[in-house]
Amino acid sequence: MLGRVLGGIATSLLFSTFESWCVTEASRSKLPSKCLASLFTTASFLNGLTAIGASLIGHGLVVYAGGVLTPFNIVPFVLITCSYVMYANWSENYGDGAAEDDAGSLQGGLTFMFSKPKLPLLGLIGSLFDAALYIFIFLWTLSLERRSADPTHIPYGLAFALFMGWCMIGALACQMALCNGQRVALNAARLLLVLLTLACVGLVPCIDATTSYATVFNGFCLLEFAFGAYSPAIALLRAYHLDDSHRTAVTAIFRTPTNLSVCLILFYAGRIPESMEIQLCICLLVVALCANVAFLSFGGGEKDEPLDAGDPSEYPKANGDHVKARHPSTESKRSMDV
Repeated sequence: MLGRVLGGIATSLLFSTFESWCVTEASRSKLPSKCLASLFTTASFLNGLTAIGASLIGHGLVVYAGGVLTPFNIVPFVLITCSYVMYANWSENYGDGAAEDDAGSLQGGLTFMFSKPKLPLLGLIGSLFDAALYIFIFLWTLSLERRSADPTHIPYGLAFALFMGWCMIGALACQMALCNGQRVALNAARLLLVLLTLACVGLVPCIDATTSYATVFNGFCLLEFAFGAYSPAIALLRAYHLDDSHRTAVTAIFRTPTNLSVCLILFYAGRIPESMEIQLCICLLVVALCANVAFLSFGGGEKDEPLDAGDPSEYPKANGDHVKARHPSTESKRSMDV
């Protein structure tokens, strides 16, 4: 139980603090939005690559070390290594010292979020997509087992590696889509429309229990492709629309509906048929798609001005107004929404 509580805290930090630190560092370094988009897509690609390596190592440990618990016993050493690397190489980032006192609090984050109609929509898009993905994580093994000719010999590690391979391909596709145009944030918002549609298409065949194993597996691969491109796209939109002082708090708030919906689904897990759970995932994605359309109608990327990587004097602030470049020695950091 203590491990789950600590895991929940760590997950919240993982999906908020690291991204906030990265965006603020990019702001301090005056990186253009294309560079930040490339950074997010590279991170998504390497995340998939790391997951493939972890799945293959885990599969090998289970096969050759004689137990399904062996991979879990390796995890503490990996976490300790990551902690040391961060401690030795990362400097603390306190953001803008001129921010309001309650900017980093939940109350300040809520006030900032509801000050702009498009921010709750952005949070809804991310929350619903993540919720659908978490439900899929709990369902994919059972879905494959029920359609496999030999359910006891499914190579889960290899299957997961293939999923992560498609996730990496999605990250590369996102990089090509975002980094070849000028209006990066607008392209990201439009890209999400395509990705949410692909995710729905990938899950539709899974509703029917008679669908073949190969068809269901290919649908899952399409969903992972969409997720691989979704992660950097939604991260870029958060970087563009959230300022440094509220970024961590608002990002944490965005994840609250995800956690609540997953808890609700898990509470009823086993009581409702698999087809209904898949339909629920599709409904979440459809609502996210509608929220994305509304997000675009509220100007979810229209203020993204063309950026020149060689001219940092034209980088936009959170409100879309242009400011002149400041000397690096300036004490107060400029807020950045790429």
